[in-house]
Amino acid sequence: MRSIKALLFAGAACAVSTPALADEISPWTPVGGGVEAEIAWTRQSADSLNAGEAVAPLPRDLNQTTVSLDITYGVTDKLAIDIHGGYAKSEFLVDPGLAPDGGLEDITDITIGARYKLLDEVDGAPLTATVGIAAIIDGGYRTGSLPAIGDGGTGGQAAFALGKAIGPFAISANVGYRTRDNNVPDEVFGGARASVAFADRFSVYGGLSFVNSTSGIDIGGPGFTPARFPEVEEDYKLWLVGGAFAVTNRFSINATYGEKFDGRNTARSEVIRVGLGYAY
Repeated sequence: MRSIKALLFAGAACAVSTPALADEISPWTPVGGGVEAEIAWTRQSADSLNAGEAVAPLPRDLNQTTVSLDITYGVTDKLAIDIHGGYAKSEFLVDPGLAPDGGLEDITDITIGARYKLLDEVDGAPLTATVGIAAIIDGGYRTGSLPAIGDGGTGGQAAFALGKAIGPFAISANVGYRTRDNNVPDEVFGGARASVAFADRFSVYGGLSFVNSTSGIDIGGPGFTPARFPEVEEDYKLWLVGGAFAVTNRFSINATYGEKFDGRNTARSEVIRVGLGYAY
């Protein structure tokens, strides 16, 4: 039974190997004792900014490069532990109103969480349903400017995800809620993905993600100063497309391209991501 579950999981994982660019969770987890790890390089670049809902050009491109590591361990066939962290560097000019210190670099926030499958297709359920909780640990970087690599808040999040794999096709959706200290606004986040796998080695995917703050101030609005960037209401949507290739039974590579749109107080970034994955 374990080998059958492993084969079914491998097919689903290949079909839905879409990177989580907005911190969503996947409904699929490794089999008990299984390990998944991925190191990824992500480049975000923007030449314009939503200040409130108004779009304004930036004086120069705002770039951020992140190298991240994700590790997932299957405690059982239903329970998984997730760890995420990384290092990021931003590039921008010195601007008193947006970036008093110019570009910045440091360790990103670290997320440690657990996911539990309430329903599992492998066991005959009509779909896979998973709940997840995670602790968010502030990376200790400087905040108070547009190029900050995060909001600088420690807290937690909870999320719920659904997924369905039908042969080479797979779809999934998730929604979650995040809360942090340091006056960072709470956020609702989520997304939906669809993918198709070819010859058990290659898959293509596409999807939409969103983040929506429940409160906050506007860039350039009443009371705003660079020091209050963590309190800004940041909302955005992101579309993405990509592909994944299983080099061997254990190693895979994926590449994703996406763009932010319909935002509020956010850099209108294009995103390029390349990841190298390992599963055991």
